[in-house]
Amino acid sequence: MTSLASSALELPDNGFVYVSKAKKKRKGNSRTLVSEPLSLQNQLGLTRQEFQSSEEWTGFRQFLGGITQELSGRHSTKRGLCLGLGSPSTSIDSRWQLVLLLDLVNRFGIDPPAIEIYDPLFTQDEISQLQSLGLSILSENLGGRHTIDEGTLLYLPHCPMMLLERLLRANWSREKLETLVLVGNDVGEWIEGRRSHQAKYTCIERIVPFLSSTSFPPDAFGVATTAFAGISFQVVKFDVSPPKQPGAADLQLGGSAPSRKKKRRPTMGAETLGPALLPTDDSFWDLPEEDSSLAHDQEVL
Repeated sequence: MTSLASSALELPDNGFVYVSKAKKKRKGNSRTLVSEPLSLQNQLGLTRQEFQSSEEWTGFRQFLGGITQELSGRHSTKRGLCLGLGSPSTSIDSRWQLVLLLDLVNRFGIDPPAIEIYDPLFTQDEISQLQSLGLSILSENLGGRHTIDEGTLLYLPHCPMMLLERLLRANWSREKLETLVLVGNDVGEWIEGRRSHQAKYTCIERIVPFLSSTSFPPDAFGVATTAFAGISFQVVKFDVSPPKQPGAADLQLGGSAPSRKKKRRPTMGAETLGPALLPTDDSFWDLPEEDSSLAHDQEVL
């Protein structure tokens, strides 16, 4: 597995590796120092160091460690899709969000080339530098209609909900949804405030009751508040009831348990995870035609 730590960008808690550059310029008999523009990697390094020097970093690091460990116990997250990041070389919020993405990639143990990323605002230089971090840059704007694999980290910081609706519709199956880890605006809070628009967002409206959401700590960001306000980790709810103890009818003569081996489910702490709490009836999975205002709007990613 390729490690981000082996690239020019270091993710561990000791910070990024970055190098400031300057060049000498002669003007008459005098010599002046002219600073070269910082590369994206160096900008990210400075952003990371600014965050790590803040009072909020220790608490946020503990939050990230806890939530990613918990989710890793439930999901085998092997790939990632990031949309709507913006321009990291010109936007500080975009850099904050990219720093977090790289941190999550490291914590989930995802191979960097398995992270696909797209934004129409990316410049050619940004594309080159993102590729140097090992990330895979998508070249086509699919308007949100990306087909994802099972076990995907979906990173959508402050993206339009129309984008999420199209993503869900393109991947509307139990197998994909139950292994999805969504990092983005809390969709439950969003749809609650827009009841009059629910007909447009069929997939979001249907999936919300079955999502478990863990919000980012409101005081965890300091200077990065605008980059992460309202963002949460969201996954499909699982049955976490204690495993059923065998009763008398389940035991063979002599009190021994059946010898037939049963498939083990992943465990988290002392609890045994049951199946994802998604409906099994066809009416949930059969979708109406996409709303025409969503089907023809190509302004979103």
